[in-house]
Amino acid sequence: MSIRVSVITSVFRGKDYLTQFFENVRSQTYFDDMEIVLIHNEPPQRELQSVNEFKDQCPDHIQHIVIDKVEQIGASWNRGCKKARGEFLAIWNVNDRRTDLSIESQVEALDNSPFAVMSYGDYYRVPQYGSTEGVLVSTPEFSLTLFRRSFPQGGAFYMWRKEIINVVGGFDEQLIALDYDFSLRIAINGFHMVRTNTLLGYFTNSVDGLSTRSGGEQAIKENNMLFYRYAIYDKIRIKYYPQIFAFEIDRLLVSGEWVPIGDLWSNYKKYRRQRIFLWLLFPIRDILRAVFRALGILPAIYQFQKKVMKKEI
Repeated sequence: MSIRVSVITSVFRGKDYLTQFFENVRSQTYFDDMEIVLIHNEPPQRELQSVNEFKDQCPDHIQHIVIDKVEQIGASWNRGCKKARGEFLAIWNVNDRRTDLSIESQVEALDNSPFAVMSYGDYYRVPQYGSTEGVLVSTPEFSLTLFRRSFPQGGAFYMWRKEIINVVGGFDEQLIALDYDFSLRIAINGFHMVRTNTLLGYFTNSVDGLSTRSGGEQAIKENNMLFYRYAIYDKIRIKYYPQIFAFEIDRLLVSGEWVPIGDLWSNYKKYRRQRIFLWLLFPIRDILRAVFRALGILPAIYQFQKKVMKKEI
């Protein structure tokens, strides 16, 4: 059979979702040409039973990789990328649901945009699994300027060409916000993405997944480091500045090995030097953010800029 899409799915404590996840997978209009690469962390017997039932019915559509001791999500994703047979790779968490046309629409978008290396689209952020009511995440059309500074497409439902990993590197296993880091590397290297007009799915905004087990403060610290790593200096938070250096800033941890970013991108240091002027803005911006938050108007300003300027503060 022909596999064009490999869905990378890392599972930890997924017993409440696996059966419905496999049903959702089989409902995809592109199912005949896709596989699931399931990296299964510390699976209990009940979860193994659900997987085996799917394997018995659809043996050509799944690779099941059992990890005896739970690992960081980046390690699982990198493991899945290496095993993937498809030319396109997609992230799909078991506690998120995709619309039936989701995978097909993203493949079509990439087929119709040969210069784009990633596709994304709108989705709903819902409070619980199975819900279709929530907050619509309306993604913008791609622009290098915006995507080099932010993560407006989110990581729940993006798809990319497998070959791009050889150019920008894999997922940084130091991080929880590894999808954000990966997206920034793609944009900063000058590669384009394409938005599909199809609603892609429903992201469950919970804290029990492998990618969301740590708190919001850790995400802020990681984002701060990414602002420093990719010369988005004006967005650095002063409060978390010292924690930046707890990370390996100029190196990625990929499949247990350290990879210098400069080895992947020869203009890395030059790019950062060219944007050094943004250092002058980061304390001013940080102070204004604190003032707006104290006045209770920061959310309104974010919404205004999202609608009018398509940029974050």
